[in-house]
Order: sequence, then structure tokens, then C-alpha cells
Amino acid sequence: MAKTDTHGYTMTGLQKASAAIRKKAGTGEYTEVLYNRTSGEVYTKHVMHQWQSSLTAWDGREIVRICTADHPMSAQALADCIARQVAIFEKGEAEYLAMCQEINRDAERK
Repeated sequence: MAKTDTHGYTMTGLQKASAAIRKKAGTGEYTEVLYNRTSGEVYTKHVMHQWQSSLTAWDGREIVRICTADHPMSAQALADCIARQVAIFEKGEAEYLAMCQEINRDAERK
């Protein structure tokens, strides 16, 4: 078995997440995949309907929702999705923080 390319991120639980997705594939139910940026843990949550995943709540910005899967995904496919989603999240977070700094600078000038 080839080693999974995690794109430089720590990712634990990829095989377990892949198995959880495979278990629900084709049942009409979904598996929500989440990633903890601090610990590197990949975990899943079973959801009956895709809209239900939007109701998942968690504390902190370290958790990134990766996808809601209804078809099998390999550990590599999950790693690719995680890397892409985390990069998008971090870019958005950086832009948001830069905007806040600009607002604070404008407020200080007034």
C-alpha cells in the first residue's frame, strides 16, 4: 500500500474516516468529515440528511468542515480534500484578520 500524501499536514484517522464513509455509501445517508487543525485528527459524524451537516456545532476555529460524503473516498482522496479545504479556510481567515486590522487602524486614526 502506498503512503498517503498528507500535503505537509498532520492527519490522524484517515483510514478510519475512509471506512466510516464506505460503510454508509449507497444507503442514502451521509458521513460528515471534519478536521481538527490543532491536533490533526480527522473524524466523522453520521448524518441522515445532507442539510443536517450544516447544523453541526463545535467550539473554536480549529475545526474545519471538510465535506459531506455519500460515496466511498480513499484515505488519499480525503487527504487531498482536507489539504484543499484547510488552505481555503486559512486564506479566508488571513483575509478576515487583515480586514479587522485595517478597521482597527482606521478607528485609531479617527
